[in-house]
Amino acid sequence: MKIGVPKERARHEHRVGLTPFGVQRLTALGHEVVLEAGAGDDAHLRDTDYEAAGASMVISAPAAMGGAALVAKVAPPTDAEAAALAARDTALSHQPPDIATAIQCLEAAAAAATEQIHYPDALVYYQKA
Repeated sequence: MKIGVPKERARHEHRVGLTPFGVQRLTALGHEVVLEAGAGDDAHLRDTDYEAAGASMVISAPAAMGGAALVAKVAPPTDAEAAALAARDTALSHQPPDIATAIQCLEAAAAAATEQIHYPDALVYYQKA
C-alpha cells in the first residue's frame, strides 16, 4: 500500500504524521511511504532520516498524497489537501478540536468520496524502540 505523508500546515502544529521509526516498520512490511520534503523539520526529524528508513521524498503535498491509498497526518486535512485526495482514498488524522470542524471535515470527505478517520489524542500510544 502506498502511504503519503504531507507536511503539516495547521497553525502551531509541529508534529508529523509518521516518524522515521514508523516509516521503517511500514516499509519492512512491504508498504511504500512517500513523504513531502521537510515534513519532519518542525519536529526536528531530518529528510535523510526518513530516506534511511525507506521513505521516498517528494517536493509537495499533492505529490506526497497523489496515488496514496492512505494519507497520514496529525491535523485533519485542509480544504486543499481534501481536494487533492482521490476518490476512495483515506486520510488518518487526529480528531478535529470542535464539532463544527468535525462536521466540515466529514462533509468535505463525503463530497469528495473519500474517507477520513479521526482518532482522539487519548488513543495515541508510544512504543519504545
